[in-house]
Amino acid sequence: MSNTVDRFLEKHKNSFDLSTIFSDEVKKMEEEFSGTSVYKYYSDQRRGFFKTPQVRFTQKGNALNDPFELTRRWEQYGSAPTIELMTNYVREPVLAMMKDPSIVLDGLCEKLANEGIPFDRAFLAERLNSSDGRAWLSQQAAQTEVMVNTVMELMWKEWSAHSDEMVEGVIREMGIFSVSTTATSQPMWGLYASSGKGFVVNFRARHEFFMGTPSGVVKSLLRKVHYTDQRIPDFWSNPHYLFAVKETEWGFEKELRLIKKLTDCKEVGTVSNIPIFVMDVVPGMIESIIFGYNYDNSNLKGDMSDLRSFDPSIKFEQAVVDLSTSKLTIQPL
Repeated sequence: MSNTVDRFLEKHKNSFDLSTIFSDEVKKMEEEFSGTSVYKYYSDQRRGFFKTPQVRFTQKGNALNDPFELTRRWEQYGSAPTIELMTNYVREPVLAMMKDPSIVLDGLCEKLANEGIPFDRAFLAERLNSSDGRAWLSQQAAQTEVMVNTVMELMWKEWSAHSDEMVEGVIREMGIFSVSTTATSQPMWGLYASSGKGFVVNFRARHEFFMGTPSGVVKSLLRKVHYTDQRIPDFWSNPHYLFAVKETEWGFEKELRLIKKLTDCKEVGTVSNIPIFVMDVVPGMIESIIFGYNYDNSNLKGDMSDLRSFDPSIKFEQAVVDLSTSKLTIQPL
């Protein structure tokens, strides 16, 4: 009977617009990043990057700088309007199928044929179209409606009760590579680049590493982080609140994120019992290396030599403190 059901559902696609569940904010958070460069800040302890260029995809836990990272930012897993709309989405095509004598006839004949039971299609059609047959169909539809409503109610109760575990299950499978849209953030140099002793990698944002075809069209997979202290009433109104939202106090990071399944990365060991997952950098990904304003210049020659061996096209620059403007500038080396 599955072939009959598939044909019916294809012919009678749901008229419900599930996008009405989502808030207007969703579209904004799905906007494609169009920039050509993104920047990753590294401490001076990460000079191993020059010999083995790799990027880490960090999972939830002690490895992330924000203790509230990837945590619940919604009041309910599903609000009453969301539950009603999704229940209707499931119920209406099922009821339409049960009320249609032709689809019931097709399904019954298909089942009898598969089981090798002789049948007279014309006789069955006559019975289903009789007053008794239509009364029986109405009765079946009513019972089906009660069943679907009950099942959906139980499912939503179960999902809501275990929503945090389900969300955690999704999070555990994902890693995040975080970059910034700026290379001259003084707080970023202070926090993540050892107060200017570290370095910044300038990645080409249009490199295929950052691109994909999620909807059949090549586009950037980088997504901007949105900074807000607000919580949303319903998880489904904006699921991006799980991966793409941080508190406003982190706004200086101007962060973009590339999210990968950890199974697509390679594990290269542990730090404090936390597994380390990375992906290799390939030639052509890096536009330049920006050494910090307090970088140990005795390491410059060797570090640049290591990277030139990897990719001779990489440029080298340095962050410079401009006392006249109290800003950082980037100058070529």
